[in-house]
Amino acid sequence: LMFAPMGSVHRRFNTANIKALQSLGFEVHLLANFESGDGPEKQNPDFTARCAENGIAVHSLPYRRHSLLRNRSLIRPTAELIKTGGFSLVHAHTETGGLVLRLAGKGAPSARRGGSRGDLHVRLIIETPVNLNKEQQALLEKFTASLDKSNTPVHNAFVENAGSFLADKE
Repeated sequence: LMFAPMGSVHRRFNTANIKALQSLGFEVHLLANFESGDGPEKQNPDFTARCAENGIAVHSLPYRRHSLLRNRSLIRPTAELIKTGGFSLVHAHTETGGLVLRLAGKGAPSARRGGSRGDLHVRLIIETPVNLNKEQQALLEKFTASLDKSNTPVHNAFVENAGSFLADKE
């Protein structure tokens, strides 16, 4: 099961992962909001039709982009889908990610503690561009096609680990 809040994320960013898992012989299921949205979401009907043609199961729940609070009501139906589907591996993908890092002793000097340094808190935000026009989408696809395995070690590790994990389950 591959999860993303919006269906366009699978179409735009997970195609290589989907193909890799299928080439390893795995059944692929996608979970996202395939029913509503604007911009890139308007292409979801074509994408879900292609998924059906290629043996990819699509599950739609009304997730909202960038809204943990409004999505909390979907925790139970998502958990039920995972349980009833018998999924042993769930890959979660979101187009915006972030984290806060604490770098001990790397902050500003302390006036009260004799020049020792405080902690530096760094907030990293990773955002994938949305609402790409056709030219931008073509450039992104050209860039993706130019990549080889040395450019995507995390993706390669995911595919390799998923294959060995699921092979152990058989």
